[in-house]
Amino acid sequence: MGSFTESGLHPQENPQFLNMDAMIKGSIQKAVIQLEDKKDNSQRPTERIQILHNLLCCPGNAASSLFLTTLKKRICVLLHEREKRTQEPQRWIFREALSMKFILEDTSFRQALWMHLEDIVANIFAQILAVVDANNNLNHICQGSPLADLWLQMFQEETFLTIKYSWKRLDAKIPVLSMTKDPNVSLSCQFPFSWVVKAYLDDVWEKVYHMEGNIKTFQRELCPSRAAPYPIPVRKRNHGVHSAVNPRSQQRMWPGSTTASSRAT
Repeated sequence: MGSFTESGLHPQENPQFLNMDAMIKGSIQKAVIQLEDKKDNSQRPTERIQILHNLLCCPGNAASSLFLTTLKKRICVLLHEREKRTQEPQRWIFREALSMKFILEDTSFRQALWMHLEDIVANIFAQILAVVDANNNLNHICQGSPLADLWLQMFQEETFLTIKYSWKRLDAKIPVLSMTKDPNVSLSCQFPFSWVVKAYLDDVWEKVYHMEGNIKTFQRELCPSRAAPYPIPVRKRNHGVHSAVNPRSQQRMWPGSTTASSRAT
C-alpha cells in the first residue's frame, strides 16, 4: 500500500511507506473518544484534544518534534506486540477485501484500508494516552510548563515508563489510569509521572528494608556512579541493624530530613 499526503487520499512519490505523521495527527479525536475519564473530569477530553493538537500540529517546535518522534516509537513497539497476537498478520489486506465493508460504506478499497489502519493506530494511541495522561499528567507538557522538558525525558525512557499492549476491540472504552479507585473523583499530579516515581521509590525502600546488614552493597547498586553514595539512615535494634523504613507505617526517614509522608505528590 502506498504513502499518503496529509489528507490521506493521494499517493506520494515513495510507494513503500505510509505517512505515519499524518495518520497519527488524523487519529487524535478517534483516540481521545475511546478514553473513559472519571465523572468529575468530564471536561478532560476537550482539554486533551487541545493539548495534543498544540503538540502535534505546531511545526518548528522542538518539544513538539520530540514528542511526535517518541510517540511514533511507542506506537511501533505496541503495533509489533499486536502483530504477535494476530493470526497471519500479513494477510490483513486480504481479510479486509473479503469483508466488503468498503462497498457498504460507499468508499474505495484504498480508503477503506487507510481507515482500518487509522482505527488500529487510534486504538494504540488511546492506550498510550490512558497511561501518560493519568491524573491529568499531560498538563505538564503544555506550552509554558516549567516541567515540559523533564516530562519528555521521562516519556522517552522505556525502562522508566513501561506501556504494555492490551488486546481490545477497536471501539472498546479504555479507562484512564488513576491514583484513586473512586469512579467519581479524579486527581491532578503536581509532578510528571509522579505515580511512576512513587512506585520506584517504594520499591527501592522495600529493598532497603529487607537487606538489613547489606545496606552498603545496596548503596553501591543504587548509586554505581558515585564514589561515596549518600548515606542511608539506619537505626539499631536489640537484635541487629535495620533500615529506618517501615513499609507498613505512614512515615519514612529520608536522608537529610526528618520525616516525609509516604504519599507521593
